[in-house]
Amino acid sequence: MIKKKCKKCKTEFRWKKVFKAIWSKSKIICSNCKTENEISLFSKIVFFLVGLAPVFANLIFYVVNDYFFQIGKFPLTTTYMIWYWILLLVSPYLVNLKK
Repeated sequence: MIKKKCKKCKTEFRWKKVFKAIWSKSKIICSNCKTENEISLFSKIVFFLVGLAPVFANLIFYVVNDYFFQIGKFPLTTTYMIWYWILLLVSPYLVNLKK
């Protein structure tokens, strides 16, 4: 997987530290050089759109086929929750950091 590193000294950040910064809207402070790294605006916009992707996809699917897409017999909300849990787990690997 892609490791996130400090933009100044290239020290790798742990998954937990990046995850916390994403969802608490805080900066990542490098323990080595004390540089503040933050999540880029582009990454925030991408996560917002990716988070809403199943909602829009299902809306389009409903308009075209007159029923909602579901995973097996799970309710629609469960399908969305599976998507959001996957997004949560991979989010620290997908963000871009800036100084």
